[in-house]
Amino acid sequence: MRARGSQYLISNGQYDLTVSRYGGGRLGDLRLTGDTEPLISDSKIYTDGGIYDDRTTPDMRTVRSFVATLGDPETEVSIKPGESAWKLCFDGYLRTHDGRGTASPRTRYRVTYGMDSSDTLTVNLGLKTHATIPEAKAFLAQTLDLPRFGSYEVNAKDGPATGTPPPRSRRVWESKTEGFADEPWVVVRTGTGRALRFAGADLARAFQNVFLLRTGGTGGVMFLAYNDFEPQDIDPVWREAQYTITPSREAE
Repeated sequence: MRARGSQYLISNGQYDLTVSRYGGGRLGDLRLTGDTEPLISDSKIYTDGGIYDDRTTPDMRTVRSFVATLGDPETEVSIKPGESAWKLCFDGYLRTHDGRGTASPRTRYRVTYGMDSSDTLTVNLGLKTHATIPEAKAFLAQTLDLPRFGSYEVNAKDGPATGTPPPRSRRVWESKTEGFADEPWVVVRTGTGRALRFAGADLARAFQNVFLLRTGGTGGVMFLAYNDFEPQDIDPVWREAQYTITPSREAE
């Protein structure tokens, strides 16, 4: 690992990864070693409903408050080395839409990336909103931007679910309606011989919804939603989750 400004450049011989302190541990440019095209190009944690009041724009329009890790210049970073593995940890607070201030009530986040010599990256998330909101109909999620989204496969409750995304932007497969099997995983294939496997029991246990979204062109977004507008109490306690990401080469 080496540092370049606010970025950490990581390579373990299996994959290469760039993580940025600015913006709360933004995971970007994850690619297989030797490849030039990233499999994940960016990430963020954000909420745009149910936790923060709507705001009024300068032209007097009422819009949802977008509160996110984006623009956070004050993220604390710690590196925890071990004999065969190490962790890169980011700790901060969600910021207002312009990134200039900490949102009130404060929502603290912790993002930890665990790496060793294997082909798998472990991600630990923690979120704590310093408020009590009974029966909140909120949206709060981590997103991972996928430059190429060719097809998907999910270990779903009723058996493997496969498909290709539609040409226009909309949600593709949702865990809150379809459900995961006992060992949850999602595989996203690029259509160019590369794949990403997301796995872990917390995909089913910690999130109200896990879903994919088709964006413009060839891309997509992976959503890991702690809240997806289903009524749920939000209390000032840590909500934690762990999952793994495994990039691979495969024939398609």
